[in-house]
Amino acid sequence: MIMNRITVFIITLVLFSCARNNKAPEIEPQKLETKEDFEIVLELKTSVEDDFKVLVNNIEVDEFQKKNIQIVEAIPPSTGFEKLKANFGNKNISNFILINLGKKEKEVEFNFITFKYGQKSIVVDANNFDEFMRYNKFVSFKKDNFTIETKKVDNKHNPVISAKRILINKLLQKEGN
Repeated sequence: MIMNRITVFIITLVLFSCARNNKAPEIEPQKLETKEDFEIVLELKTSVEDDFKVLVNNIEVDEFQKKNIQIVEAIPPSTGFEKLKANFGNKNISNFILINLGKKEKEVEFNFITFKYGQKSIVVDANNFDEFMRYNKFVSFKKDNFTIETKKVDNKHNPVISAKRILINKLLQKEGN
């Protein structure tokens, strides 16, 4: 008799403790992760064959790590414009974007430089070059034909053009802001 009561009590306890939930399981809305590739396209011609480097430095990996990405391409001298396309991948952008114009003295004529990040795109040409780019002492810029002449200073040669903060801010600016 006591065993029957204990058995009935346990069965009753089990039945009432298993609360029935007739609600449909909640489905979390899926977040579509947009691909935000960072890409730089240079259309140029050069008087001397050289290795051109496009660098993105100090890309934040996490709070303790940063990484640098360097893309190198040999550009031959030509009468027509060559395209150097540097794709840095998803979300690989930073405040330090550099274009190294090689080791040899030369003249480089640009058609344009395009910076793309996600859906945003900024085209740099002769008219807005000074607004978006800066250059070091190894570079002479000629606005009339969008030409850069590299030169040695104190027997050193390190011609670099880099993106100004305004260009990076415009690329990172969210839609509607």
